[in-house]
Amino acid sequence: MTMTTAEADTILADYFAPWVRALGLSVTSLGPDRAVLRLPWSGPR
Repeated sequence: MTMTTAEADTILADYFAPWVRALGLSVTSLGPDRAVLRLPWSGPR
């Protein structure tokens, strides 16, 4: 079974703690033994 990045994003949204969701992570790629996630960056305010 292969999972899509959209399905992995749904898992992040549905099952992870609120503070993890607040990070704004998104899955960019998946492999048999890895997942690459993007963490948005915001500069100094």
